[in-house]
Amino acid sequence: MSIPEQRFIEVTQRLNEISDGEWRIVIKKCKDHIRLRLRQKCATGAHSEKNLGMSAFDFYFGTALTKLYEGVWDWKFEKFSILAQFIRIIDSMISEVVRKYKVHHSHDTETSSQKFFEIDYQDIESSFYALSDPDQSEPLDEPDDYYNEMLDTVTAAIEGDDELEDYLFCVMEGMNADEISDKLSWPKRKVYKTTEKIQRKVKSYIKSTTNGN
Repeated sequence: MSIPEQRFIEVTQRLNEISDGEWRIVIKKCKDHIRLRLRQKCATGAHSEKNLGMSAFDFYFGTALTKLYEGVWDWKFEKFSILAQFIRIIDSMISEVVRKYKVHHSHDTETSSQKFFEIDYQDIESSFYALSDPDQSEPLDEPDDYYNEMLDTVTAAIEGDDELEDYLFCVMEGMNADEISDKLSWPKRKVYKTTEKIQRKVKSYIKSTTNGN
């Protein structure tokens, strides 16, 4: 157990209060989210059954559920719904699995990784605008491989910043600026400023990664 005992008791009580109907909704939405994130990426590679030892959904959702009930990870129920907490955990796990897979298969992916990180910074910014334009009124289309790779980069760049992670989660849900403002209780101006902040984070992350290579 990683969280304090009293906190573990509180989280466990909250988890046990969730109804069967609520759990069915959480499971369905998590399954849809994993499918969206990993479309056409489960047959081979980091998210394959061969690498994970089971289906991607069973691995990511099952591990998140187990870790929450064991007190390894915290459910910040004061701030997040159980669905939002699961999505945050799953996204973090996906990024970590990709990172570890690339480390262990660096000799296979060196060329493709170098090609990705040679993408012009302006291209990164333009792509992120396309993903997260606050004026966008329609939900995002299902991502292709480039979207997923870009999303992994953005997730890694903002990891640990709760506000930016909250904003990205809203974007991934297809919310527009007004909906994000209502959801996060932010003034609309902050929504636009947060987009710019994420872009700066992504640019800095890619620079540091490139220099590190």
